[in-house]
Amino acid sequence: MAVVVKVDGQTRDRLARIAAEEHETFGHIIAHALDAFEEKSYWRQAEAAALALRADEARWREELSERENWDATLVDGLLDEEPYPLADDDAGTR
Repeated sequence: MAVVVKVDGQTRDRLARIAAEEHETFGHIIAHALDAFEEKSYWRQAEAAALALRADEARWREELSERENWDATLVDGLLDEEPYPLADDDAGTR
């Protein structure tokens, strides 16, 4: 369902210019801009949560302790194993 969104002339002109440059519809450009905005917002919130965790000494110590426990699983006894074989067409990406 299409809807009408009112924007000022300058915004409409910017949207038209970008849509023409990218050979895309206005809707696609707006959706892409919203995706970028949401991603930026997500990472801003993630950073705020990480800062809050570090600010709480008890929770931060608990986090570091849990990371140490998980670090023990990284090697998992696989050092002597051969690497997992890749398909021939994937060999150039290593």
